[in-house]
Amino acid sequence: MDPVVNFLYIKKNIINMVLDFLLQNEYFFAVLILFAFIFFSRGFVYLTEKYLKKFTKKTKTGIDDLLLNSLKNPFYVLIIIVGLYFSANSLSILIPYERTIKGLFFILFIIIGTVIITRILDSLIISWLKISKRFEKAPKLINGIINVIIYIISILFILEHFSIKITPLLATLGVGALAVGLALHNTLSNLFAGLYILSDKPINIGDFIELQQDNISGHVEDIDWRSTRIRGPSNNVII
Repeated sequence: MDPVVNFLYIKKNIINMVLDFLLQNEYFFAVLILFAFIFFSRGFVYLTEKYLKKFTKKTKTGIDDLLLNSLKNPFYVLIIIVGLYFSANSLSILIPYERTIKGLFFILFIIIGTVIITRILDSLIISWLKISKRFEKAPKLINGIINVIIYIISILFILEHFSIKITPLLATLGVGALAVGLALHNTLSNLFAGLYILSDKPINIGDFIELQQDNISGHVEDIDWRSTRIRGPSNNVII
């Protein structure tokens, strides 16, 4: 047999043996899965930066730009977490700890899912309520309230998954919410009234208004999510 052909034959057999060994080695296979998902996540970021951003910039609305910027990183992390999940499941040494590992990944998936949901709502609320830069506090306040509610629901899902009784916690939260609502009755009334003025715009900055029952008149100087400022005829500011 030709020495060159013989060398190539031996080389091919060695490569096949090494590949068979590596593919049958669960540790190598687990690392391969993880690196594949990391590569896929990097590809997702590259496609987002290279093509999707250019596409969203051409659209008339700014909602898609906000959504893309806010969801890029969470989805990047989500892909890697999925890779870690499949990589861990491929290792036989972790079978005795399967329940613990699944519980840990359940928490991670709930957390990243909560982040994605809150960021989507943040982008939608900001686009819906942001009238001008001076009114950005209103959407931020609403986002904060909604985010707290969503995170509380996520925590309840996690507790329910681990068979932890949540009925007493729900009762406590209900009583606490009722107490806070009663204590902040006037503040909440001002808040919703301010949001109504900002969204419906029955009055605008520069308008002259007169409140006969309070003997107040003047030009509207500023409208905030909590209060409205009026400059009276004597140049005094009324809140």
